[in-house]
Amino acid sequence: MKKGFTLIELAMVLIVVGLLMGGAFQMMKTMGEKARSTEAKNTLNAAKEVVIAYAINNNRLPTAAQFTSMNLVGAGNTPIYYNSDAALQANICGLQTTLLNTTDSNGVNTPNVGFVLAVAGENMQIETSRIGNTITFPQWNTITAGRPYDDFHTQATLGELQSTIGCQVPTLANPSLHLGAVGSPYALTFAGNGGNGTYTFSRTAGAFPAGAPAFTLTPAGLLSGTQTTPGTSIFTIQITSRGMSTTRQYALVVN
Repeated sequence: MKKGFTLIELAMVLIVVGLLMGGAFQMMKTMGEKARSTEAKNTLNAAKEVVIAYAINNNRLPTAAQFTSMNLVGAGNTPIYYNSDAALQANICGLQTTLLNTTDSNGVNTPNVGFVLAVAGENMQIETSRIGNTITFPQWNTITAGRPYDDFHTQATLGELQSTIGCQVPTLANPSLHLGAVGSPYALTFAGNGGNGTYTFSRTAGAFPAGAPAFTLTPAGLLSGTQTTPGTSIFTIQITSRGMSTTRQYALVVN
């Protein structure tokens, strides 16, 4: 006849089973946290790429409403937190600084931030917020807004944005202007180097020669007119690309 478990043996078995179950639960919890972390990072990277792609195409960051219309969501279809420097919603390449900055849990401050993204952690709530021009990332599980802070976040600085977009100061490619003659139509097209290949031209100083029809300069860079008097006219042309500009002085001689 088989002998059953004694109370001591049964207690030991229950203890071992409990330990095994506790270890399995802890392992599952760790694996779940790791999976959520990986998912959050992937979501943030994808959202960051979308925002930067928008910046490349528009030389500015999307507004909050435009970001919302992109329908980017985190785990559990929770909204992704997006905050950016307002000036960058108009122009990126033409700026040298931003007002937005961030402070991490170690107290390290990052200035000239372009935008911040955050997704909710386990509690499915966004705790990341902006006070003034500063966004603070608290210590993990610090009570924020009545909840433990467990957001995942990323950011991009102005320098990172300008480097990614390829911001360059454009230059005028025309070293000089060809001669004009009284009574003859004059036409010359200004060209540029650098920037993003799309340029706008304007006259910022000086005067064009007297003409009939009068001399005009189109935004695309076509200078044209018919000279009526001989002489030399000195003027300054500005070239602009992605909000960045440079100027050059020219002399147009009419014989």
